Amino acid sequence: MSGRLLRIAVLYWVVAVSWGIYMGATKDFAQVPVHAHLNLLGWVSLGLCGLIYAKAPHLAETRLAKMHFWLHNLGLPPLMIAVSLIVNGHDDVGGPAAGIFSVVVGLGILSFAVNLWLGGFPLPARNPAQIEAAANPARA
Repeated sequence: MSGRLLRIAVLYWVVAVSWGIYMGATKDFAQVPVHAHLNLLGWVSLGLCGLIYAKAPHLAETRLAKMHFWLHNLGLPPLMIAVSLIVNGHDDVGGPAAGIFSVVVGLGILSFAVNLWLGGFPLPARNPAQIEAAANPARA
C-alpha cells in the first residue's frame, strides 16, 4: 500500500506542477484552487499517508487502508474537475459534483484516520498474543 500511495502521490505532483507551469506561462491563474488541491490532497496528503504506511506496515494491510486508497483516488480527480467547473462559472454543475466528491474524499480520509487511531502508530495497538487472546478467549 505504501508504494502504491507514493507512486500515485508523485503522479498528482507531476500533474499539479505541470498545471502550475501552464498557468504561469499563460498568465491565467483562475485554476489556482485546482492546482492547490492537487498538491495538498494529492501529493502531500497521499505522500504522507504512504510514508506512514511504510513506517507502520500493519496498518497498510487493513480493509480501512484499502477503503482510504480507493475512496481518495476515485473522489479526487472528479472533485478537481468540479472545482475547475466552479472557477469557470459553471456552479450549477460543479457545485453539486464538488459536494458529492468532497464527501467521497472525506470518507477516504476518515478511513485513514480511523485506521491510524485504532491500529496504533507506529506499532500495533496490541501485540499478536493479545490479539489472539482477544479473538479466542477460550484458549487463554
